[in-house]
Amino acid sequence: MAGSLMDKPIYKVVEQLVNSVEGVKRAVRATNDGLPALAGVDALLRLELGSEYARANNGAWWAGFAVAQVMRDMGFVEAGTGKCPSGCVAGQGIVWKPKVAGAGSSSGHGGA
Repeated sequence: MAGSLMDKPIYKVVEQLVNSVEGVKRAVRATNDGLPALAGVDALLRLELGSEYARANNGAWWAGFAVAQVMRDMGFVEAGTGKCPSGCVAGQGIVWKPKVAGAGSSSGHGGA
């Protein structure tokens, strides 16, 4: 599904906004506030794309997918799901927390 979405201009813009400095800052701010990271980016997408974001088929899904990639790349791990605030196109999203150093490996060696 992700491959076919990448071909549509609106989804490319969504991905660019999610990966922008402002998008990343908003995702981290929402996370620090205990909200899904998507909630912070959702506001940016509504601001920049207006009703195009809300009308895009699977727009919130794609935004959530892109936000999840960004958060994982920054070292965050999933901590459950949460509701997005009223007014968001996305109804819910993943709540993230910082990865604890050394979690998952007690030996200190990065085996597969």
